[in-house]
Amino acid sequence: MHFRGPRRIREELERTHELIVVTTGRVPRSFRAPHGYRNPFVGVATRRLGYTVFGWTFGVWDSDPRVSAEEIRARVRRKLRPGAIILLHDGDGYDPRGDRRRTAAALPGIIADARSAGYTFRPLGDLVL
Repeated sequence: MHFRGPRRIREELERTHELIVVTTGRVPRSFRAPHGYRNPFVGVATRRLGYTVFGWTFGVWDSDPRVSAEEIRARVRRKLRPGAIILLHDGDGYDPRGDRRRTAAALPGIIADARSAGYTFRPLGDLVL
């Protein structure tokens, strides 16, 4: 999407929308652009489809191979706030061999920390009215 114009973005989002509806039987209501990329063309296309556009509240640079699982967990713990959407990676769009085992290892601790602080987890769809 970084280098696409308005027509191509609209076509791509509409085609993907239809594929999701046909495949799942559900109409998507939210959108998060790859890499968080947004421009006015993306905004026009998402509004036409009735999407709520989401980003993330904070990231913790879990894609840095020098960052340990414990540091990923600590970074989340320091920044966690009510309503936060945390950017964590389960893959790497730039390096298909990217190793996300540290993020996966940090996740049980992140969840435990959040729950012990009184937080609950909700699907993103619950935020869309």
